[in-house]
Amino acid sequence: MRVAEPCGENLGLLVAEGAEELAPLLGVRADWLRGRKAVPDSHLGPDLARLLELRNVAIRRTERELAAARAEGAAHQLAATSRVHGDHVDFDVRLLLGDVLADRTVHFVELRLEERIVVAVRRTTLTAAARRITHLDRSAYLDRAGLHIRWRSGRGGLDLVGRAVDPSRHRVLPIVFRAGVAG
Repeated sequence: MRVAEPCGENLGLLVAEGAEELAPLLGVRADWLRGRKAVPDSHLGPDLARLLELRNVAIRRTERELAAARAEGAAHQLAATSRVHGDHVDFDVRLLLGDVLADRTVHFVELRLEERIVVAVRRTTLTAAARRITHLDRSAYLDRAGLHIRWRSGRGGLDLVGRAVDPSRHRVLPIVFRAGVAG
C-alpha cells in the first residue's frame, strides 16, 4: 500500500497504473497517461481537471444533440400521425407530453394547422403538465381556441391559449399539421 506524499507524484503513479481504463474516459491515449508517471501533482492535477472538463463539455453537447434529434423526430411523427377535421386536429398526447419535450433548449412548442391556427406554448408549461397529468386515458387536440388536453374521459382538462412568439428571440419547435394528412 502506498501512502500519499504531500507535493509528491501520487497522481502520476495512479494515472500510469490505470492508464488503460482512464484513457477512454479522458479522451486521450493510454501511452500519454503512462508518460505522466513522474509529473508532479501540482502540474498533473490541473491537466487532468482540464481533460475532465473537456470531456464533460463533449458529453453534454452530445446529449443536447441527441435530445434535439429526439424532439424533432417526435414532432414529425406527431404531425404525421395526426387527424385533421376542418379546424380541429387530434393527435397523440404521449408524443406531445413525451419526446417532443426532450430538447431543453427549446423555449416554445408551436402547433400550427397550416396558417389557419397557430398556438405556441412554453415547453416548460407542457413539461409541468406532463408531470402532473399521469392518467392513462389522456387525449389532446388543437382548435381555434387553443391546445386542449383531456383525461378521465373528459372529466379533467387543461386548456392552453397560444401566444405570439418571436423566433429570433426564442427557440421554437414547430409542429405543422396539414389538412388531408392522416396517420
